[in-house]
Amino acid sequence: MRTRWIQRKLDKAFVVYQGHHGDVGAHAADVILPGAAYTEKAGTYVNTEGRVQLARPASFPPGDAREDWTIIRALSAVLGKVLPFDDLAALRRQMHAACPHFTRIDELEPSTWSAFGTPGTMGSEPFQAPVSNFYMTDPISRASETMAQCTRDSSMAAKRRPEPMADFWDVYAWPTIEIVAISLRSWCLCWRGRLPDAG
Repeated sequence: MRTRWIQRKLDKAFVVYQGHHGDVGAHAADVILPGAAYTEKAGTYVNTEGRVQLARPASFPPGDAREDWTIIRALSAVLGKVLPFDDLAALRRQMHAACPHFTRIDELEPSTWSAFGTPGTMGSEPFQAPVSNFYMTDPISRASETMAQCTRDSSMAAKRRPEPMADFWDVYAWPTIEIVAISLRSWCLCWRGRLPDAG
């Protein structure tokens, strides 16, 4: 449903897709600029704590794919608006000048609280989860057979309604009985002298 909505929105636009694994944007694109995946390029990331982290490539991008910054840099030359960096070190110097906290790797960056949001009334409708399928939230996951299997498994699990007592026996009772049986057997063997008594 959402895929068709996006494609309709993009139908009359000139679409440039830069990325990897393909997705709705790639299917609707007039031009595709193949980029490297996050495992195939050096990167600077900020995690949910606000810590700046550096990533290094684990492998090389396939085919004609390139690191994103090199694509943008080459495109800037073609358009006659050359960007002021020719390598990753020069790009990072530009980043550090614009955002000095990018130099503080793995340090927690304090945030200043300020007013946000707009006043309003709380509705009576129940909260809804914004993500209906956690395993398909990005292009890499949507292209993954493993994530597709996770989706199938979670759908099947949601359709089953396990009996509470069955859960109790599987999770608590049987493991406890098994541990007691093993302990009792070990005690009997020790008592009969077949194993050295550790006590």
